[in-house]
Amino acid sequence: MTLLLPLWLACVPRADLDDTASSGGADGGGTDGGSTGGGQRTAVLTTASMDFATGSLATVALDGRAVDDGLATVAGDATVFVDQGRVLQLNRYGSDSLRIYEPGAWTAPALEVSVADADGTTNPTAAAVCDGRIFLALYERQHLLVLDPDSGAITGTVDLSAFADADGRSVETGSMVRLGERLYLGLERLDRDAGWIDAGGRVVEVDCATEQVTAWWEAGGNTRVFPWPGQEQVLVGARAFGDQAGGLYVLDPAAGTLELRIDLSGSGATLASLGAAGDRAVFTTLADDLSGYGVHCGDLQAGSQQQVEQRPEYLQGVAANDRGEAWISAHWGWTDPDTARPGVLIYDIGTCTSTTGDSPLSLSLAPTSIAFY
Repeated sequence: MTLLLPLWLACVPRADLDDTASSGGADGGGTDGGSTGGGQRTAVLTTASMDFATGSLATVALDGRAVDDGLATVAGDATVFVDQGRVLQLNRYGSDSLRIYEPGAWTAPALEVSVADADGTTNPTAAAVCDGRIFLALYERQHLLVLDPDSGAITGTVDLSAFADADGRSVETGSMVRLGERLYLGLERLDRDAGWIDAGGRVVEVDCATEQVTAWWEAGGNTRVFPWPGQEQVLVGARAFGDQAGGLYVLDPAAGTLELRIDLSGSGATLASLGAAGDRAVFTTLADDLSGYGVHCGDLQAGSQQQVEQRPEYLQGVAANDRGEAWISAHWGWTDPDTARPGVLIYDIGTCTSTTGDSPLSLSLAPTSIAFY
């Protein structure tokens, strides 16, 4: 679900990374990082002020959790991804740019590219490196952009107009997961002419080599995709729509199946973001009345889940690292900002235990997006 909150040339060295990467987008969703072959050591975060007027980059050491923030100024609506040795930082609504940083070199981006056009904001939401190119999801358009990773030049597009809903405008691509040399897109498909109501979400498969759509699945409402590290499957969150239940689905591209795994129908909440490790996951839900967020632990094999806490903060996303930790971005939010405690909530995914307790890891501003390298 995308919340309409108030608007409060160089070459980057390549590295050998794990072959599964993910990207999250709108709805505070989730932003998940790629991983290094030698193991992740650092979290890179985008942060924002309470009114989303300004933001910055920060890093946190995974060992000891030392914080180094205010490293670079970014938009108040920003997100970050790590894939194929590149830190891909997006400045979103109204700013419309992609920055590429060499990990650890924050003084200036190695490359910065505007992705604005003459038709208003493009609102880039997710990015991945696939088949030697950068694929960029645009929330306000019916296509992906394809860019040269060294020059930033736009070399192509992936047409998604076949999935347009009744408003004939954007398909609202809010999330993206790379699995090998294919991308899986979460199309939220919201009818803007009817109050942004669900028009039935889709998961779309894109072949990176051909830049063509090769398969798609109906997936409830307000569809979002999340990685399942170590698996040749994709996790899908959706709201109830038509005869489809709301909850967590498993997409098996090889079998061509999309099956419900954790049913959240009747819970009064919608899955918002998720981080998985092995057969366990930590995920957040947003109450249907927008009153707050829940943090849940789930068993992806048994299909069971339990809510472990309810929070007033705006939990913008969950990112899982290769140590089996789920890092949750907590912003002040809108329900009770005076008592909210912004920061990073950290859970051990396997044991479903908080390692930050009642005191989130604090930064100068509130974290909005997290990735790891």
